[in-house]
Amino acid sequence: MKHPVTKLKYCARSDIGLVRSCNEDAYAVGGGESDEYPGSLFVVCDGMGGRDAGAVAAQLAANTIIEAYLSSENPDRGAVLVAAYRRANERAHQQVKSGFRGWTTATAALFVEGKFYVAHVGDSRAYRFKKNHLQQITEDHLYSELLIRQGVITREDVRTHCIRDNLLRAIGNEENIEVDLFVDKLQKDDVILLCTDGVWIFVEDTDIERIIRENPPKDVVGHLINQANARGGPDNATAILVWRGEQKTD
Repeated sequence: MKHPVTKLKYCARSDIGLVRSCNEDAYAVGGGESDEYPGSLFVVCDGMGGRDAGAVAAQLAANTIIEAYLSSENPDRGAVLVAAYRRANERAHQQVKSGFRGWTTATAALFVEGKFYVAHVGDSRAYRFKKNHLQQITEDHLYSELLIRQGVITREDVRTHCIRDNLLRAIGNEENIEVDLFVDKLQKDDVILLCTDGVWIFVEDTDIERIIRENPPKDVVGHLINQANARGGPDNATAILVWRGEQKTD
């Protein structure tokens, strides 16, 4: 029996913010129309390393993840996605070794044949909005999160803690990279949000949930970025929202 093809809709935007002189965020989309094999892949990246290096690393990683994923015919699409991250890390790390010091986070959502996968390195985030509630799928690879898990500090301490931005993992930083992978069945009412920390630091989860609940999906990304900018816009802000359209069987 043929798999029912799920139509997808999405909205994406990247904004420089109100303070930075360069946008070191990037995003890329492969497919974007349905979950028909090989699927649709969405990636957000947040580069670090300065004006040129961070921007180049982020765009390199986003493009490489899309290209490497789509070029593989391995039926294990989760393994293909992780391999695409490793390819992006190889390319970024080669640049670092040659003296071009740029690193990046990378968070991706893949929709293929009734499932969705989230691959993740760094502190950009993936959220799932379902039944009017927001769930954070990814775990921030921050030193502060490690200290919270160890009971050294509390989550409330993080708001003012001097090490909140200390990344434990980044694309390009080391020769080998560990990639978190989440997989689940795509439900009818699922809405998936990917965003860089320029969104989630300045727009709290309760506000993200409210904005998704109260607005048409096509307007959500704009509202999120506008709210981040209304709170000073000190960082670049990038978001992709993906939701299900109608389902059909060919």
